Formats: sequence, C-alpha cells, structure tokens
Amino acid sequence: MTSFIQEVVAIIDRSGSMSGKEADTVGGINSALTIIRQDVKPGEVVNVSIKLFDHEEHMLIRSLNIKEVRPLELRQFVPRGQTALYDAIGSSLTYFMEKKLHNPNSYNKCLIYVTTDGCENCSTNYNAQSLKKLIASAQESYGIELIYLGANQDAILEAEKIGILPSHALNYSETAEQCNSAYRSVANVANRQKSCSNIAFTQVERSQSYVPSTPPVKSELPEPPPLVRQKNMFTRVSF
Repeated sequence: MTSFIQEVVAIIDRSGSMSGKEADTVGGINSALTIIRQDVKPGEVVNVSIKLFDHEEHMLIRSLNIKEVRPLELRQFVPRGQTALYDAIGSSLTYFMEKKLHNPNSYNKCLIYVTTDGCENCSTNYNAQSLKKLIASAQESYGIELIYLGANQDAILEAEKIGILPSHALNYSETAEQCNSAYRSVANVANRQKSCSNIAFTQVERSQSYVPSTPPVKSELPEPPPLVRQKNMFTRVSF
C-alpha cells in the first residue's frame, strides 16, 4: 500500500553554453537517479520528471515511477539556443500546482531542482517578479520546494532574485568531480525531503561541489631599475 508519494522534477539547462559539459551533466543526472532509487522504502513512490530547456522546453519524462526510469543517454542532451530559465521554471510549477489542485492526493511532497550554467536571457511568459510570486504560492500552498544549482555565477544571488532561499542554492564548479558531487547533493536533498522539513544544503555538500578559483600568485622578484637616457643610449640606473 502506498503511503507516501514524492515528485522529483529536474529542470536542466541545455542552452549553447552547456556545450562541452554533456557527459558531466548526463552522468550527474544518472548518479542522482541511482541514489534516489536506492533510498525508496516500502510504501513510498517516487515519481521523476526531467525537462531540458534552452529557448524552448523538451520533456523527456513526466511523473514516471523511478523504478521505471531508464538512465539518460548522451544523445538526448544536445546543447543549443538561449536560456529561457524563468519560463522553464514557471511552466513546471504551474503543472504541479494544477496537478495537486485537481487531485490533493497526487503527491505529498514535490522537489524541483534547477541546474544552469548561465542566467535568464530570453523568457517571454515570466519575469523575476512574477516568478517570485508563483514560487511563494507553490511553497506555501502546494508542498513544492525548489533548489537551485548554478555554475559561472553567484547561484545564491540569482536564486534570491526569484525567491529561492540562499540555503537552497548551491554553487558548483564545472569539473567532472564537482558536477557529480552537485548532483549527488540533489539526491541527498530529495531523500531528506521525505522525512524532514529542512532541505538546506549542508556545508559538506557545498564544499564538495565547489572549489574557489585560486588567484594568481604575485611575483616576489624585485622589479628592475628604470631606464634613463644617457648619450643616446639606455642605461640601467644602479641603486
């Protein structure tokens, strides 16, 4: 008998800037699916949705029992186009809010996670203000939580623009190891959500997903003395 239903929704950036990151992204998504699948307990159902977006949206799967979800393949992830981030989030929120409205028993909790390496640049249906209001309503009335993963940006700042808590935003570095760690963190959050109201990323998850760039080391060698003109020649001045 099913006693708990969770929806886990992936909204994945596949805009042109994701070129070169296909293998890390697909591998990360599949790692998250494996970890979530392994945590499913008797009486629990976890449904998975995966949406890819650029200036358009493409639903790979929608509300499919994770036991039936096959690994994502590299050929399914082809970067192109621009980044209609707000529209991708807004349409997913609307779908799952309406699903809950029509059938209050359709799910107990819903986690939407967003992964992007860039910022909004071409949405037509939502802006930051309208999306922020929609997110607030989804959280307060429909049991929907959002987390935000960003590379090449201040993920916390970008998430706050649309009302996602800083504790629910994660910076990640664009290396295979850190990207995979970020997706494993998503899976951990999804598993925690089933039994806990606090889904904030832990400090360990943050440190494993992001390595700050090292500033260039300043040379300690003394600068050479200036040159002065003497008898139509440059001669170094000794001190």
